[in-house]
Amino acid sequence: MEYVTCHLSDRITDEIADQRPHLLISHALTKAQAKDYLRETQINLILKPIADQLIDRLGRAEQIAAVLQTILTQLRGGTPQSMGYAGGNSLNLLLQLPVDIGGYDFSELTIWQAYLQDVKLHGMNFPGPI
Repeated sequence: MEYVTCHLSDRITDEIADQRPHLLISHALTKAQAKDYLRETQINLILKPIADQLIDRLGRAEQIAAVLQTILTQLRGGTPQSMGYAGGNSLNLLLQLPVDIGGYDFSELTIWQAYLQDVKLHGMNFPGPI
């Protein structure tokens, strides 16, 4: 299990850094409706390692956020299937980074499996979600 989780984290990191999302689109990295302890485990075993690897690779959290925004811009306006989990995964990943997500544009994106309880959404743009 550890091998699979590490391999998934490495692949997602590569996809984000190279701006070629495939697994980011096709696989939910966390399940929003999971019990709290399971969701926390998913965050600790998947999202945080990806965030750490991206910081090592891209430098700053702001650079990672910019790359994620570029990926989302490329996907914006597509079909729900073509966007898949990328919107929700990106939002969940941004929440693991020391960045202010206020003002981010998630309009015209499918947001699947994003866990937004206790998240301040002030200034975020969500009009027209699919």
